[in-house]
Amino acid sequence: MSAAVSNTKARRANSEGSLVLRKDGRWMGRYWVTLPDGRKKQQCIISKSKTKVIERLRGEMAMADKGAPVFRDGRTTGAYLEYWLHNIDPYQVRPTTLQLHVFITRKYLIPFLGKVMLTQLRPEHVRIMLNRMEMAGCGARTMQHARNVLSAALRAALELEYVTRNVARLVKPPKYTAEERLVWTKEQAAHFFETIKDHPRYPMFLLLLCCGLRRGELLGLRWQDVDFESDIIRIRQSLRFVNNKPCTVPSKPKPVGAICPCCR
Repeated sequence: MSAAVSNTKARRANSEGSLVLRKDGRWMGRYWVTLPDGRKKQQCIISKSKTKVIERLRGEMAMADKGAPVFRDGRTTGAYLEYWLHNIDPYQVRPTTLQLHVFITRKYLIPFLGKVMLTQLRPEHVRIMLNRMEMAGCGARTMQHARNVLSAALRAALELEYVTRNVARLVKPPKYTAEERLVWTKEQAAHFFETIKDHPRYPMFLLLLCCGLRRGELLGLRWQDVDFESDIIRIRQSLRFVNNKPCTVPSKPKPVGAICPCCR
């Protein structure tokens, strides 16, 4: 038989699509969806199991009737993640956050999930990725970042109707317990400042300790942000390094800090 499929068909109502037995012994279900631009596109489901094809056919047609069709354009998860990094994420996050997302995506997500079809991505794929990351020596915090970045990417895919659910949210992130940090005593801090009192960056260290500034906030501080009359410092921006180049980003509003008397 030269035809791609046999003449054996399970005839179904027009509203339920069509079911065909292929020459290779697999079953193929077909139905039509309406794309956002109004065009019609045929979707296909192929499996050795007739029952599985029927179940998926009914499920996807039900979603299509609700306005949430699954577009089977052959896109892999890796291809979509690259698309997300270039066309979606840069317009939603800060440059430093984007830099982290690029690193996590290309270091972990694409190597572990890149070859999986986007529409076939399942929670077990995410769980296997996290398990393999743990076996490779990754810490809980890194694994959390990987799961969260994937979730952000799939949230955008959900909004674009490329997928019908965010499978990353169905996987619990690993627990992370922050290590207890040691802080200086009053005597240790006094000894440090006495030791560096002639250092050219003495005022910077003094601000860090007395006002609780982060390093980026300190480096982004300008004279216009300091009100000497009211003894107030206003944090308006932060200096970050993106791709080894300095850039300033607006800081989220935070409580104003009074200038320590020793900093005047």
